Amino acid sequence: MNITRELAQSSIDGQKKNTFAIKMSILMAVILLGTVIFIVSDLRLDEIKYIKEQIGDYQVSISGISSKMRLFLEEHDQIEKINYEAIEKFNSVELSEKGIYLIREENEFWNGDSVKIVEGRKPKTEKEIIVSERLIKDNTGFSLNSQIEIENISYKIVGVYKIEELSFEDYVFYGILEDRNAIFEDDCGVNAYIWYKEPRDTFHLTRDILEKFDLNEKDYIETGKLGYNTGLLEHYFIFPNGLIPTKDFAYRIIEKVVILLFLTILFALMIYNAFVVWNNRDIRQIGLLKSVGMTKHQVRNLVINKALKLSVGPIISGTIISYIAANLLTGLMWLNNYFTYNSLNKNYGMDVQLYDFHLIKIQIMPIIILWLFSFLCVYLAALKPAKDTGKVSIIDALNQNRNRKIKLSGNFQTSLDIEKNLAKDYTKAYGKTYRGLTMAMAVAAFTLSVILIINSWRVIDNKYNSFHSTYSLNCTFWTSKPVENQLVDNLYGIENIDEIHFYSYQSAKFYMTDNKEKLSDEFKDAIDKGNRTFNNPYAMIYGLEDEDFEKLIKNENIEADKDGFILLDSTPENNINVPYVDRNYIPILKPDEDEINIQDNKYAPVEKIKIIGKIKKFPFDLDAYSSNGIAIFTSKSNFDKWISSTNVDIDILHHNVKLKTSRKDLGNVTNAFKDVLFSHISSTDVYFMNDFIEEGYDKEVKHNELFFSLGIQAIFLIIALSNAYNSFHGNLQARKNDFALLRSVGMTEDQIDKMLNYEGFLLVKRVIILYLIMLVGGIFARCIRKHWIFSPIQVFANLNYISIVIFFVISILGIYFAIRSGKKYILNQNINEMINELN
Repeated sequence: MNITRELAQSSIDGQKKNTFAIKMSILMAVILLGTVIFIVSDLRLDEIKYIKEQIGDYQVSISGISSKMRLFLEEHDQIEKINYEAIEKFNSVELSEKGIYLIREENEFWNGDSVKIVEGRKPKTEKEIIVSERLIKDNTGFSLNSQIEIENISYKIVGVYKIEELSFEDYVFYGILEDRNAIFEDDCGVNAYIWYKEPRDTFHLTRDILEKFDLNEKDYIETGKLGYNTGLLEHYFIFPNGLIPTKDFAYRIIEKVVILLFLTILFALMIYNAFVVWNNRDIRQIGLLKSVGMTKHQVRNLVINKALKLSVGPIISGTIISYIAANLLTGLMWLNNYFTYNSLNKNYGMDVQLYDFHLIKIQIMPIIILWLFSFLCVYLAALKPAKDTGKVSIIDALNQNRNRKIKLSGNFQTSLDIEKNLAKDYTKAYGKTYRGLTMAMAVAAFTLSVILIINSWRVIDNKYNSFHSTYSLNCTFWTSKPVENQLVDNLYGIENIDEIHFYSYQSAKFYMTDNKEKLSDEFKDAIDKGNRTFNNPYAMIYGLEDEDFEKLIKNENIEADKDGFILLDSTPENNINVPYVDRNYIPILKPDEDEINIQDNKYAPVEKIKIIGKIKKFPFDLDAYSSNGIAIFTSKSNFDKWISSTNVDIDILHHNVKLKTSRKDLGNVTNAFKDVLFSHISSTDVYFMNDFIEEGYDKEVKHNELFFSLGIQAIFLIIALSNAYNSFHGNLQARKNDFALLRSVGMTEDQIDKMLNYEGFLLVKRVIILYLIMLVGGIFARCIRKHWIFSPIQVFANLNYISIVIFFVISILGIYFAIRSGKKYILNQNINEMINELN
């Protein structure tokens, strides 16, 4: 085995100039693969880090733990540890307007960063707490190290944490939980965070626990009392149905695997094609070695050793370069976000937070995966040439290209088609080389096109499968009580507004079982046939401004009743695999039904809503038609009365304002709108978006996509150029004896030039045909994957053909330069020496 390694190293050292092509092919492939692996692994690492720090690394959480359940959990032999959380609500004399939630956590909670402390430290005793920034801001009498009294117990504020919260919500304090027994003796709400000894048994064991106490898993999830740490569990391939992944997870994995599969094929083909050309130059040396006793097995090992030794340098260099490239791409995207967010914050008074930039963490596992994958592909790419070389007889190896059958015409001076005929003959004679080069170039182009297909799909999905608001400004804000009429009047009084609508809204549960006899036959048939989904159905109650509601009643010829409710009696007939703009709509209720039932939850009392009229279109195009809900409209005055008497639990009221104005007035209108709104509502309780801000976000996304796409395309273009140049150039060098023979019988330089150009034309023609077949197949595969929601023609129409054209232009340039360089090499060869070598 040592002799084959020494021969392999000797062969490489003696042909360093000729190994450039294969080294470049390996280097480019490693750079491409490494860039993707480093970025994906860093994103995944950040995601898992976020889950562990902000959510925790537990497997499941259960709320409302009783003393009986506590004993059962603590005696459970499959539970590794439990972290309890006690929640109590108090009223403080010092904070009379708001209540206080004191959440006491055990040590496991404090090991993470679920709360972001911006000042001070974490509590160490039960008499120490941390409070939110809002408490300090709202109450100037409190600061770090202040004392606050809760239920006659004095607590010291040792830390301040940052959290996004509404100004009218109760304050939340966090403290240490030292005595588990005390929380079960007091009337506390107790939650348990559970770690199992075998995380893979999470779903099975949790269901057993719930069954033990006659609790329904689905109901507990729906009411928020049971929460699986899904993101973390899926990271370790733990699913509700055992080893069977969820549909969404499976689709995400399949898409990644498909992309990696094409990268793998590209990687192997690039290396294989370049290696075959280089290895064929050593056939005569192999013949000499076999003549002195080298076995077929030793020849195979020699060829594979050459490939592996050649790849060490490019793989190490490619790893370093790909790490730099990955950081460069993420850095460019971060800079784009930085400038975009700064512009939005400065021009529109927003407070968009930018994540801190960090270099991609160097992890051992991605590097190991990259190296293993790279060496494996090099090995596989060299395996077939190694086997073929081992089978070559001594005579054939020594004769090298002498046995190739090339049809030659006699008179080169008069035959008009001799160049084309020779080009075709050589293309056939060197079919393996050309097939490899054709496949490598086509797969490289198609792998780039996979990104373009995904982008094309996103464009048409956004265009045809989404609701597009016609309003210039959209604002959502939240309150704890109904909005004052004065605020609405002031908003409506802003100058240069063409159209404005204010409304409040609140959701409730809409259960099929409570309304089954009321639903229309068309709606029930659509659900029974599986044409549409109706998952977790809800009813959204809208309180339109009184004038808007009166206008709606008048336009729809409904009997005037300011205190009545109007139903949007229109729902998609088919919302599965049908774009939003192409959906047909059917009635929800039977024609004679004028009442629906809603609830706060399935255990709450049923509330009947009397319907005074039905409409078919969403009033004023305020929102999209919902697939899983129904819309009910009333006046603001009636809405305010309804929320005070309804059985639906309402802690927060939701409000929305939408307006239209000209583009030139939008900036001034936005500023005036904010001035009016912020004089009544805290800025922390408001979210607004106008056309300029939306365009800024869209611009940011497009720039990020552009940076990433350009980075990937640049790598692909380098691959196309190097692969086309190196492979074609190497092929010409391997045929130097053939060209010497052709020149000896009178072929001119001009004829050689025409022949080589036509060979290049035939190669590009093959590549384009193969690429088009693969492109069509890829688009159809995407359409099948998405259940034909859009047609292949639509995907074709929205492809970025500029990138594809640039790719092929660069590839053709690579072939062109290879022809120029190869021809120069050929013409510089001494014909007599080449003829003597043939003899």
